Amino acid sequence: MATIDRPTKGVLDRRGKRRRKEQVGLEIHVVEDHDEALGPLLRAMGSRRLPLADNVLLHFDAHPDLLLPMDMPAADVFRKEALREQVSIASWILPLVFGGHFGTIVWFKPPWATQIADGAHTFVVGRRTSTGTLATDSCLPYFVDEVLSFPTSTLLDRKRVNLIVITLTADAQPAAEADGSSRSNVAPAPPTPVLLDTVVAAVRAAGGGVCLDVCLDCFGALNPFRGDIAEPFFSFLGKVYANHSARSPAFRRCLDDCPTARADFLRQMEKSVIQGEGALVTDEAQLGGSCPAQPCSRVATLEQLALHLAELHAHAPAGTLVNPRRILDIGATTDLPHHTCSEAEHAGLLWEFRRWLDAIVAIQPPLIVTVARSAYDGYTPAETVETLQANVVQHIRAACGPAEVVLAVTVEDS
Repeated sequence: MATIDRPTKGVLDRRGKRRRKEQVGLEIHVVEDHDEALGPLLRAMGSRRLPLADNVLLHFDAHPDLLLPMDMPAADVFRKEALREQVSIASWILPLVFGGHFGTIVWFKPPWATQIADGAHTFVVGRRTSTGTLATDSCLPYFVDEVLSFPTSTLLDRKRVNLIVITLTADAQPAAEADGSSRSNVAPAPPTPVLLDTVVAAVRAAGGGVCLDVCLDCFGALNPFRGDIAEPFFSFLGKVYANHSARSPAFRRCLDDCPTARADFLRQMEKSVIQGEGALVTDEAQLGGSCPAQPCSRVATLEQLALHLAELHAHAPAGTLVNPRRILDIGATTDLPHHTCSEAEHAGLLWEFRRWLDAIVAIQPPLIVTVARSAYDGYTPAETVETLQANVVQHIRAACGPAEVVLAVTVEDS
């Protein structure tokens, strides 16, 4: 195994003093796990290649990656090594918002990604007065389901972020010549004017630069947790984890109570899975019944969960054990996108990516590009990752001009 990485360092002059490094062209930093993109971004800001504040993140991905590290002290956002150790592939972006580095995020998602609805969403990221950890005041179910939403008044050092969510089309195709061959080297037509105007306005309003971030699972995403258990139980876990209260009109009026109710239910579900039916609570009030936006009985849900778990244990192969923690992990991922793309869908999404890239570059070219492969963790199909990486790099170079690929991934020695 060999690791390929070209570090960014200054140059010493003849007197041994560090002098400013010559400005180089656009760099495309290729990483494996998506949270590893944090390293190149922090280095770019440290070298002032990327401004320290109010940047725009163009995020092409099948997942929002907008969660927050649950127990990380807010102060660790400003401690580089502590930050990198505590973020994950799902929680590496919003800490940068709290640090003031990004004020606008545009999430470009494939049609099968449904975690956040299309449109413009504005919220704040701040430090909770009670715990010192990070949270938001957003009422989007994506945050509520993970107990990350709290009243604005309970958050300190608030940073506002504008989130724009846009669904890409998978049927975009390059124009065809008279003989039927594709004109893939010709610049594509611009995106829908209304959507383009929204993104252009956000880019122009930002005081910093543009960062282009691409995860290859945007062009075909797998849920690596599917298949670990039978489909009926997998679907049931999705219903168990679904937080109907977050989708209720009453939710915004009871934000003080609902996060506590959701947290109580998740803790009780964890006890039910790990300790078995004997740990079930039969008092509805203890499961969030006091929340006026809670429309269904959580006791009944947990009783059904116990029955499914008993059946799972009964049908487990001889000599094997059902890992309860694995069940909890699977339950939390039932809403992740899972779609194997056809060749036509790959081509369509890549062409749509190019259309947006051309339109944005005409306004403000990116100062840095990060590309996450996400193959080792199973989100990008292994058989497509190399081709997708080559195609994405090719489109970036065609739109942005010469660019150097900086690999920071482990590759097999040949």
